[in-house]
Amino acid sequence: QEANVQRLREYRSKLVVFPKHAKKATKGWVDSAAPDTVTEQVTGVVMPDISASKKCKARAITADEASAHTVRMLKAVRNDSRLAGYREVQRKAKQAKAEADALKKAN
Repeated sequence: QEANVQRLREYRSKLVVFPKHAKKATKGWVDSAAPDTVTEQVTGVVMPDISASKKCKARAITADEASAHTVRMLKAVRNDSRLAGYREVQRKAKQAKAEADALKKAN
């Protein structure tokens, strides 16, 4: 992630944005009327593609990977995260009810 942030910072440092309408220029845009802002269009590779160098080689699927129920596992994890708040509320309600019942029995 840090490499991606660095790549985006480098991209933004090289970026030149000209306003569509000169009267509506906002912060960070280049004033097209100023003579020192003349830039030329870059052709070819502007920034190198770093993702091309990190390709993984294909490999055979192991017996553990083949026997794992990946879709079922992912669905269970997704449901657990989706229902976490609901289950917390239900747990607190059950705990409050148990405390109320214990209080009734004590009296």
